[in-house]
Amino acid sequence: MKVMFLTNAYPPEIGGTANLFFELAQALKGRGHSISVVTCVPRDIPIEINPHAQQSGIEKENRKEAEVIRVKIPRLNHRIPFMKEFEHFINVWLYIIACLKCKTSDVILITSPPLVIAYAALICGFFKKAKVILNVQDIFPQNFIDLGVMKNKPLIALSRFLEKDIYKRVDWLTVMSQGNKKIIDETSQQPGKVSVVENWIDADYIVPGEKMNEFRSEFGLGDKFVLSFAGCMADSQDMKIILDSAKLLEKEKDIIFLLAGNGPKYDVVVKMVSDSGLNNVKLIPIQPREKYVQLLAASDVGMVTLNPLVKTPTVPSKIKSIMSASRPVLASFPEGGDAPRLIRDADCGVVVAAGDTLAFTDAILKLYWNTELCKTLGQNGRKYVLEHLTVQKGAEAYANIFNRVYKDGVGC
Repeated sequence: MKVMFLTNAYPPEIGGTANLFFELAQALKGRGHSISVVTCVPRDIPIEINPHAQQSGIEKENRKEAEVIRVKIPRLNHRIPFMKEFEHFINVWLYIIACLKCKTSDVILITSPPLVIAYAALICGFFKKAKVILNVQDIFPQNFIDLGVMKNKPLIALSRFLEKDIYKRVDWLTVMSQGNKKIIDETSQQPGKVSVVENWIDADYIVPGEKMNEFRSEFGLGDKFVLSFAGCMADSQDMKIILDSAKLLEKEKDIIFLLAGNGPKYDVVVKMVSDSGLNNVKLIPIQPREKYVQLLAASDVGMVTLNPLVKTPTVPSKIKSIMSASRPVLASFPEGGDAPRLIRDADCGVVVAAGDTLAFTDAILKLYWNTELCKTLGQNGRKYVLEHLTVQKGAEAYANIFNRVYKDGVGC
């Protein structure tokens, strides 16, 4: 089958969505599918390691796993009201042009956010007679409303309308968890066309490794007890609980907090660390995929935090990366979500209530003083990944959905 991906993130972009689509492309290619990818030029990696930094317009790249068409997306000043929304509007038209340059497709798989690019897929699907499948990673606009990022009532009303309209028009929807399915079922009012496909992890790539590795040497971590956080630092992530715990544990000279990231709050975190005078926090830029594997291996514990205001049941991809690396997960999440449920089902870490700094700090000390517990939790996580969360299982699930939607004519 001919499958097109439409996504805002694809390697060499760094991050969960980029990795998911890259791994899925590889796995589907291995199953005999023809893959094309329409994406934007990477914008969140340093220019010196971005081979597409000087690109203008639309360019094509032939990779082993897919034909990739990259679009140069203008970046507007998001501090000006409605500029981010206007940027997304421009993106839709640029993506339409790029999609129409692709080979004929049977199925178009897109990811949200941003939700509005689904219109590009729907328009291209009309001309190419292709089915459109929407993978919802974050529930927009509810997550923005929860965080207080979106307060304008007319904008909220418009976003709600677009959300329902897109869910109605696409042929199928996929979500990462049962909690997300429940929300999408209610919003779309079409529960018969929503499937759960858990985000996978490439367990052959992210493998357990030696803790005392080159990464530790390069970043001067020595033989300290390393608690790592790696990924986007934005409104959804609670970086404050990590820094507050670091402040409480300043006298524990063998404990160090390693924060590797990017995103809109990265500079804020840098300032918070500087203002607090914390010498047990090491901040480094987001790491490329191969270095990320070394970072996980060099860690004693992987941290994942969520802003207490977030009510949607998200499951950050970094949880599964930590599990695959056979390291224990330390999570701070609102109770009742799908992420705490996963960690407890896998028995792979410790979960505390979102925003509870004292409980988070106590959990750090519990893991610090119990190396056998860390080892057991890490092994449990790795075992769970191999049994339930491999990329092969994700590819099989999507292949079945493609067949159901395209060949059997299921959908709108």
